[in-house]
Amino acid sequence: MKIRRNHCATSWSLVGMVALYCVISLFPIVVQADTSSLTAVMTPEQRALFDQLSPEQRDAAIKAIQGLKKDVMSGMPTSSQTEVTPSVTVPVTVIPKPNDSLQPSPVEKEENKVKAVADAKERKPEPEKLKQFGYDLFSGTPTTFAPATDIPVPTDYVIGPGDTIQVQIFGKDNITYSLSVSRDGDISFPAIGPVPVAGMKFSEVRENLMDRIIRQTRGNTANVTMGPLRSIRVLILGEAQQPGSYTISALSTLTNALLVSGGVKTIGSLRNIQLKRNGQNVVTLDLYDLLLRGDTSGDVRLAPGDAIFIPTVGPTVGVSGAVYRPAIYELKDEKSVEDVIKLAGGTLPNVYLQGSQLDRIHDGFDHTVVNLDLSTRKAMETSVRSGDLVRVYSVLERFDDMVTLVGHVHRPGQVQWRRGMHLTDLVRSLKDLLPGSDTSYVVVRRELPDRRIKVLTTDLAQALAHPKSSQNLELKPLDEVLVFGLEEDRVALLAPIITQLTHQARLDKAAYIVSIDSGVRYPGTYPLIQDMQLTDLITAAGGTLPDIDLDFVVVRRKVDKEQRIEVISASLRQAMVASGSSANVFLTPKDNVHLFGLNEDRSAFLTPLLTNLRRQALSTEETPVVEVAGSVLKPGSYPLMRDMRVSDLIRSAGNLSEAAYTLTAEITRYTVVNATAREAAHINIDLAAILNGNQAADLSLKGYDRLNIRPIPKWSEQEIVTVQGEVNFPGVYSISHGETLSNLLHRVGGFTSNAFLEGAVFTREDLRKREQQSIDDLARRMEADLAASVLEKNETGDVSKQMAFSAGKQLVEQLRSTKAVGRLVIDLPGLAAGTDISGMKERNYSELDVVLKNGDQLVVPRDVQEVSVMGEVHHPTSLLYQEGLERDDYISKSGGVTQKASMKDVFVIQASGNVIAHDAAGLFGWLPVMQTRTIRPGDTIVVPFDVERIQPIALWGEVAKITYQLAVSVATLKTLNVF
Repeated sequence: MKIRRNHCATSWSLVGMVALYCVISLFPIVVQADTSSLTAVMTPEQRALFDQLSPEQRDAAIKAIQGLKKDVMSGMPTSSQTEVTPSVTVPVTVIPKPNDSLQPSPVEKEENKVKAVADAKERKPEPEKLKQFGYDLFSGTPTTFAPATDIPVPTDYVIGPGDTIQVQIFGKDNITYSLSVSRDGDISFPAIGPVPVAGMKFSEVRENLMDRIIRQTRGNTANVTMGPLRSIRVLILGEAQQPGSYTISALSTLTNALLVSGGVKTIGSLRNIQLKRNGQNVVTLDLYDLLLRGDTSGDVRLAPGDAIFIPTVGPTVGVSGAVYRPAIYELKDEKSVEDVIKLAGGTLPNVYLQGSQLDRIHDGFDHTVVNLDLSTRKAMETSVRSGDLVRVYSVLERFDDMVTLVGHVHRPGQVQWRRGMHLTDLVRSLKDLLPGSDTSYVVVRRELPDRRIKVLTTDLAQALAHPKSSQNLELKPLDEVLVFGLEEDRVALLAPIITQLTHQARLDKAAYIVSIDSGVRYPGTYPLIQDMQLTDLITAAGGTLPDIDLDFVVVRRKVDKEQRIEVISASLRQAMVASGSSANVFLTPKDNVHLFGLNEDRSAFLTPLLTNLRRQALSTEETPVVEVAGSVLKPGSYPLMRDMRVSDLIRSAGNLSEAAYTLTAEITRYTVVNATAREAAHINIDLAAILNGNQAADLSLKGYDRLNIRPIPKWSEQEIVTVQGEVNFPGVYSISHGETLSNLLHRVGGFTSNAFLEGAVFTREDLRKREQQSIDDLARRMEADLAASVLEKNETGDVSKQMAFSAGKQLVEQLRSTKAVGRLVIDLPGLAAGTDISGMKERNYSELDVVLKNGDQLVVPRDVQEVSVMGEVHHPTSLLYQEGLERDDYISKSGGVTQKASMKDVFVIQASGNVIAHDAAGLFGWLPVMQTRTIRPGDTIVVPFDVERIQPIALWGEVAKITYQLAVSVATLKTLNVF
């Protein structure tokens, strides 16, 4: 069957709806009468309401009635019809819809969403609000609310127009008839004639038809069933989600019709739903009977023209807390607190009967609270009013006689506490722990009678090994034992305890917490226990990391109500050896411990600390800062500790270095004389006695003292040189102070038979650095000249200057990419033979020798037979040495010079590094220059280009020459297979 909504479901004013309801009540008359005679059939009350309508509303009412008349007439069979088979369709669900006029626009929705997120961040979460009971029955989106149509028709079903009766005749004749009930209430049965059935029960019709067939048709019998049923129209009015007229199945009940209309609004009553038939109240449905007790006696079957009216909700009372169904309930016959609690399903097992309350609106102005002891009869009989809220509290989520085990254990949870219970009664053996548990640090959180907490720690391994020792703590009720894993972040697990300890702090009592920020496995904040020492905190933090300076630990302490800081240093090494020594500092609330790495830059931590110490120092006090310099591992400024001595400062600086002079040291002390001048005094101290533990020699320090640890005289670090190539024992050699090259040649065992002594290359690192610095300075000067030439070019626009500028820019780039070699030209053959290699004159042997320095390198190449020609020649190449050939001969063998060549500037770089230039002064004053033109194996003939082509800047020519020569020098070394 198809659900069709009446036109009266359109938007109406209140008066219009009432008037329309009066008109609809005339439905039996209106469908038979003409529209013009509508007012004639109205009662005086209906006519009065109709007259209150505006002309537009009257027209709309008349059109609605006309539409209703057409709907009804189209569903009725005509007098000429002998068989009616109404179409039956599955009803669709009418889902309750909100009023579109009240819906926000898309922009408003987005603004509301942003506002809701902001409000949620600012507000604390509120407890869940109570919902009205029973209205969830109509929520959701099921496919249909129609009654099942494939079930047997009840025997008391009353036949009416539109129903279909199916008759199957068998015996002598086999015929099946589908007979529809006409508007007159008859069925037209072939061979029998009209049979009146309207108003009769289905059981009566079946017996009557079977009796007629047997009597009037010989030899036949019959089977009578119901076919498709008729549809009926009902009105649903009042506080329904979708009030209006609905066409539903004839088998529909009161609840089916309610569900079809979308259900009841939250302002509608669930306990006083009225079914009206012919103006009389047939039944009143209480949905609570259906929801709470499953009683369907009030869910009667509907008849055509029935009106279902939903009034507004009646008195309501809320029930919250420890009940099975906390909600807001509508009252009917309930009068007392006991009745309301029964509606809520009764109390939960964890109910606290003595602490319940009744929240009531007092005299319409404010709220008042009535305490209820639900364990008494008097409280249960307390009367309730509309708007009351009954709060039924539960017992506190608190366990008194229990202890809790949490953390890295097999069976965490709560255990019953008993008097005299100890830690080993909770953890009986190491088998109760997960693998990798830290048994040296177990935390016990204890709640004191005043609800503050106290933290204890113990060594579980010691407690299990020695049950009668103090490590086996006696447990108290509500104790919580935390066992940590060696690989888990215990700082995160301790965070809730640290938060509670911080909240317990008061102005006159600091929070019982300490922190360690470096050098341990788990840096962070830890609870401060009674008599906690430095080693206890290290144990709690998982122990120290590798490469930690155990001789210098800084404890930063807040004093004077946390207005000032005090710095304490300690030796963790001494503290671990003797736990009772003064080095094992007792910690106080909010102490901060810092451990240094052996390679850590201590200034990063000490600089801000020293700044605070200087800032807080009073004018009458010495600034608590001292300094150590010289041969210590970590020189610098350090905080002046209480009773600090020279040995303490040396320990703070990482101890003495291996170059330290351990006999004496010096302290510079500054004093103010008569508040007018500051004088310095130098105090010699017996460092050897201090290192031997002599307390009398270990001088106490004062602010601004400066300790200077002098190095051992003539102390130097190990120096090495490298010898490669054609020597008997090449390698890396350590040298002594003042050792010479000749001595080194004896140590390497002399030269091999293939050694080319003239081509030996000796390089020095500091010389390379100086050469590189000169090249960089020259590049900067060149760039400055280029910048000046750019301005001049922009003013004149000379093409030649522009070309010169481009060439100069290339020179600067070449100069920037040029790397110095650091070659020191030596006469190795003369040094080896005791004479000058040129043979021109005898030299003193000592003049040819070289004093070695750290990082020097000597490379002795193999014999060579080549002579190289480079530069502005047509075919730069290497030629086989031929005795008797001169410089120009080799240039000719290379194709001669190009047009860019400058023959007056041709020079020869010998294998030894000497340069033979054309002029006696030499073009490159920083290299040795020789006049002879004799060419020898390993020499390089260089034909440079003419630098006069780029003369606009005078410096450029020199730059070009130097750049060229440096590049050629490197190429020459490569020719010798040195690089």
